Amino acid sequence: DALPISPQDIGLRQCGVPELVIDSILACHPQLRPPMYKHVILCGGESKLPGFRERLLRDLRPHVVHPYECDVVHPREPELLVFQGAASLARNQSLYLSRADWEEHGADRCSRCGIGPPDASSDEEEEAVAAGSDGGASDDASFMDVG
Repeated sequence: DALPISPQDIGLRQCGVPELVIDSILACHPQLRPPMYKHVILCGGESKLPGFRERLLRDLRPHVVHPYECDVVHPREPELLVFQGAASLARNQSLYLSRADWEEHGADRCSRCGIGPPDASSDEEEEAVAAGSDGGASDDASFMDVG
């Protein structure tokens, strides 16, 4: 456990990577949270630190409640992932969502991008917020090139 993911590990009073991930997911619409917990994707060269993925996954799991699944995916070239994602979006304008479209249709419109709300009721999703079960792991990372 020599890998300092949490600033508290080295004496700083700040939130760490697991808390940042959870806060980011909780800021999203409740119906979009399950796929986000299931597909936390690491990017940037620092994610190549040995044990980073495993430590982050271990630190996230206690905060993800059932029925959510949690997994952290580490692509082969995480330092290029942001550029590759932006290039992909630039080539496929059908993935763009205008502000007016979002304001009119909300999260339901995201389904055309393949990240729409799941079939579960939104009441159940709102109740299942970060708070203490292991949530189960998923080994399915087939949606991207992982190493």
